[in-house]
Amino acid sequence: MLFRSVDPSSLGLGMNLQDRMTLLSHFEGPVSRPVGRGVVTMKELHIPGLHFKKVYGAILYEDGDLKFDHVSADVYGGRLLADGIYNLDTRYYRIDGQGTGLQAAQALPGSGLVCSVDLDIHMDAKGGPRQTTFYGSFRSGEGHYRWLPFRGITGHFYEAYHDLRFSNLNIQMASFYISTDALSIKDGKLTLQEIRLIDDDGRLLYLFDPPDGW
Repeated sequence: MLFRSVDPSSLGLGMNLQDRMTLLSHFEGPVSRPVGRGVVTMKELHIPGLHFKKVYGAILYEDGDLKFDHVSADVYGGRLLADGIYNLDTRYYRIDGQGTGLQAAQALPGSGLVCSVDLDIHMDAKGGPRQTTFYGSFRSGEGHYRWLPFRGITGHFYEAYHDLRFSNLNIQMASFYISTDALSIKDGKLTLQEIRLIDDDGRLLYLFDPPDGW
């Protein structure tokens, strides 16, 4: 069976996805419990914060579950490999992926941030955008922000319906670290926890506690 140019939003994937996908699958077994195997392809896929190209992977359908395996895609000059599962009855899905070599300058044009980023990303949804969450961790190589060079950035992220949070952020400079426990962006408003400057021996050099509303 060939399903060409399917609208993912019609499957209730929790986001308003309009990028068309093609499913080619072979079914066998009893009519009451068919098993299907095949491939999925997409020219492009847009989800919040990520723009994928040349999506390709294997699919398996069994007992109401549509499983995605070894799905690969180009994203911001790097590559993403992912696995996932989607239940056609409950519309619950989960995706786990690893990205390598993503270029910050492509992901955030005009920001002045230049570095290569690797990330682990996980996505859970229960049938609607308000029940869709993204979370994971990231780490960068050497780079620079405008004129300021750095040796690397690490941290964790979590997003749930217009509420984007970063935690355990560490920016390694030439001889010290910039660290903060939490940074969040909710409905376009930035909130920061205290920011610490720490030397290579772990000693606190400076502490900045942003005032309320800063």
